[in-house]
Amino acid sequence: MYLKLIASALAILFLMLNITHYVYAGAYAWDDGAITLAFGRTFGESGRFAINQSSEIIEGTSSVLLALLASFFHSILNFSFYEFIIWSQVLSLVFLIMTLLALYVTIQKYFTVKPRAIIISITTCLLPMFTTEVMNGMEMTLFSTLIILYIYAYENSKDVMLFMLIPLILLTRFEAIFYLPLSLAALSIINKENIKKNLLIIAYTIIFFTIFTLI
Repeated sequence: MYLKLIASALAILFLMLNITHYVYAGAYAWDDGAITLAFGRTFGESGRFAINQSSEIIEGTSSVLLALLASFFHSILNFSFYEFIIWSQVLSLVFLIMTLLALYVTIQKYFTVKPRAIIISITTCLLPMFTTEVMNGMEMTLFSTLIILYIYAYENSKDVMLFMLIPLILLTRFEAIFYLPLSLAALSIINKENIKKNLLIIAYTIIFFTIFTLI
């Protein structure tokens, strides 16, 4: 019973903390996320992947996928400056909630007492780095959601889901080209049963990244 109370209290704290920071931060916590939104706005308005319509076409955003999402929604809703910032903060919070849910779904099978999995999931998402991402409306909550779904797909042999997630992960943060192959290489050393599958995933990851880089 007490575990359910703790889980409920943490859930309330999670929502209060993130909503409070979102409300009080406004546009004043803004950082690199503004660059991503600028790329998204320009691409949505002119089809040029640049920080503004007179700039050179260059990959200058920290997250191509978030810039594309920003472009899509801006082309439909025609955000003002402040509306664009609010949208990105809300989106970051939505992906943080999705991270929490995905983490719970992934780890709950290891617990006979389910509230413990809930407590671990919420506590993880209460870490300051996630709150900062929500305040700044940046992409790491999206990245966290995709990575946890990737782990879930790998553990449960959902190969189609796994191969669909890899491009999205790479488009969210380019440095995932190091994370994914290195983690799979380590898994192959620990457990040689899936070595062929792991090598296939590594090859697919590198091929997609190479094509994306050339484009």
